[in-house]
Amino acid sequence: MLAKLEIGTKGTKQVFLELAKLPKLRELRFGPVKDETTLAHFDGMPLDVLAFNRGGITSLRAVPRFTKLTGFGAMSCHAFSDLGPLADLALREVWFNTCAGIRKPDALLAMKTLERVTFWGCRDNGGVLVKVAKKLLKNGVKVETELLA
Repeated sequence: MLAKLEIGTKGTKQVFLELAKLPKLRELRFGPVKDETTLAHFDGMPLDVLAFNRGGITSLRAVPRFTKLTGFGAMSCHAFSDLGPLADLALREVWFNTCAGIRKPDALLAMKTLERVTFWGCRDNGGVLVKVAKKLLKNGVKVETELLA
C-alpha cells in the first residue's frame, strides 16, 4: 500500500476525497494549500509527516488535528506568521523553506521532542528566527539556517 505521497494539485474536493481513501498513507506533501479547510479532507488519517508547498494558508490552527505527526514542513507559504499551533504536537522535525511571514516562532522552544529545525530562505522578521535558532541550539536541537534579512 502507498505510504508516502508528494503531489502537486489544484486541490479540488474530488482529489482530496480520493487521497483520503489511502488508509496506509503516513507521509503527505502537497500543494498548493488554499486555506485551513483544505486539511479537513484528511481528518482521521494517521499521518506521521505533513508538508505544504505553496498556498495562501494564513494559520496553522488546523495542523494539530493530526496528533501523530512527527514531522511538519512548509515551503513558499508566506501568509502564516505564528507557529504556536504546533506547540502541543510531538514533532521531531520541522522545516520551513522560503516562508517570509514567520514572526512568532517561540512555540518551537516549548517542544520537548524536537530534534531538528530547518529555516531555508526564510525572511528573518526582526531577527526572531535567529534568536529562536540560537536557543534551540543551546537546548541540543540540530538547526540549519539560511535566512534572508
